[in-house]
Amino acid sequence: MKERLQKDTGAASSTLPVDTEEAAHAEAILEAAGVTVPAEAPTALQVAEARSQFDYNPATTAAWEHLCGKTRHVQPEVLRDGHIVKVTPETAQAVLFSMGLVLFTKEDIAKAHDLEAWMRASLKESEQWSLSKVGDRQFQQRDEIEATLAAGQSTEGMVIQSRETINRTFIAHLRAGENARIRKTATEIVPFCKPILEKFWSALEEHMKTLEDHDRLECKAFSLPYHASILWQACFSVASAYDPARHLPGTGTWKLPSAILGGLVDF
Repeated sequence: MKERLQKDTGAASSTLPVDTEEAAHAEAILEAAGVTVPAEAPTALQVAEARSQFDYNPATTAAWEHLCGKTRHVQPEVLRDGHIVKVTPETAQAVLFSMGLVLFTKEDIAKAHDLEAWMRASLKESEQWSLSKVGDRQFQQRDEIEATLAAGQSTEGMVIQSRETINRTFIAHLRAGENARIRKTATEIVPFCKPILEKFWSALEEHMKTLEDHDRLECKAFSLPYHASILWQACFSVASAYDPARHLPGTGTWKLPSAILGGLVDF
């Protein structure tokens, strides 16, 4: 009786025979229809993990969603005593050093300095056409005529421009300088600075995830509830300050390279 029961149980638990030719034919039909045939069906655990998508860094995820404009209000974790941590370019430089991230080559630094020098030279050139100096220019014409007459020379051909004419001339020079700086910003400065900021911004997100992991482990080791460290909060402030979408100048405006990359490169 026992032998018969074991024989029946074994027969029931044995795998049913598979028609390999029929299976191969079915796979060929699916492939011809463009359907991908998995090598092995996923387990229930794999399906559950794919559906759950557990977030091990919820604070960083929420902070980045706010920076990307997906949420209106910032979450409490980024606040220190009710305020966002204030940072300086030196803070950004220290964060960059702690990440061990290389943003520039020697050629990049040289180019950044060249762009900065060009912009400052343009601003220096525009200073002489400041509208506050229109009156000085008008008085200069008078003084030149007086000096000529005092020297006993003829003033024939010397023209005194009206204040309105001088004002229009100065405005023309100021607009020309402004347009040159805007064009330089759009064609050279923004294309140079944008990939650098994007690389730094992306690395900051990963760095904040690492800091959050460390903070959570440290709090857990001392049986404390999770609290973000001031360094993590400072990284959020740095990310907000160097957001490429907001930190780069918009269309029709200009900005010094030192104002964009200050703290990341020494000017």
